[in-house]
Amino acid sequence: MKKILLYLFLLLFVFTSCKNDDKKNEVEKSIPVKIEKIEVKNIIIPIHTSGKISSQSEMKLSFKTGGIVKRVFVKEGETVKHGQVLAQLDLSEIKAKVNQAKAAFNKAERDFNRVKSLYKDSVVTLEQLQDVTTGLDVAKSNLEIANFNLNHSKIIAPSNGRILKRFVEENELVAPGTPIIIFGSKGNSWIMKVAVTDKDIAKVKLKDRASVSIDALPNEIFNAKVSQVASAANPYTGTFEIELSLNGNPKLVSGMIASAEIFSSTINNAKVIPIKALVDADGKNGSVFVPVNNNTNAKKINIEITGIVGNNVIVKNGLDSIKEVITDGVEYLTDGQKIRINNNIRKPEILN
Repeated sequence: MKKILLYLFLLLFVFTSCKNDDKKNEVEKSIPVKIEKIEVKNIIIPIHTSGKISSQSEMKLSFKTGGIVKRVFVKEGETVKHGQVLAQLDLSEIKAKVNQAKAAFNKAERDFNRVKSLYKDSVVTLEQLQDVTTGLDVAKSNLEIANFNLNHSKIIAPSNGRILKRFVEENELVAPGTPIIIFGSKGNSWIMKVAVTDKDIAKVKLKDRASVSIDALPNEIFNAKVSQVASAANPYTGTFEIELSLNGNPKLVSGMIASAEIFSSTINNAKVIPIKALVDADGKNGSVFVPVNNNTNAKKINIEITGIVGNNVIVKNGLDSIKEVITDGVEYLTDGQKIRINNNIRKPEILN
């Protein structure tokens, strides 16, 4: 009888040990993970773009007449004062035309005075007086034109500012209106012109805020706002131009490369998950793992992504009736994998 009881006890011990070992093995095969709740927020999705910084009062300066460039008095990047002479043409031909016009005017004036005296004496007709009067007016106009061209045969700084670009050198022959210098007025207004797609242009409105970061000034962020929105697409690129106005800063230089985020459209009641929960993504499609079966298994589901803002992923579809996603440990999971919730883990690991 004692032997029978001992035998039954040994069988019970072995059975219990095997059952405990199975439970232990099952626990050891599970992967510790961390889960986080899905949040619902009102999200502002920024529009990312890039462009160049330029002075708001930037202008192209040129000569009124064509000719040979005699002197260019400034260099690129040089600061100039109002009224300073920047460049000048060779005036030999222009002064000769002024002298020619002056001589023609003097002759027309003499003819007019002589015919006027003869008309008083009834020697010439009224028609002859009118002809010389017209000739005098034409000669006067030609002299005014010649003097005007002479005065505009040099480029003068319209205000205090900076030489942004110089296009010609001395002794070059230029045509009338050819850009000689790009001049930027000294002030506190800067602009950034950027291009956006047709999908983004519909979201942008005047006075929308923006933030601008400049490659040359990596530690600074500049506040800006939308000051102009194009009403038609660029015929060559198909994009739409937007102008951003920035506050003045002595560190800014025309031509700096910058990137901008324009904050415009708001998505109400958007579902937001941490970016570390995203397993993979391809364009607008991605996938995440969610806990199922009372948090004992991981299930992989596909989602549709609206956008990524900072460390958050905005999900459009795929998370209906789901309240939590797996974040830490997702790199070790497969669909149906056993899991163990441990929100205190620092780094996911597999127990052997």
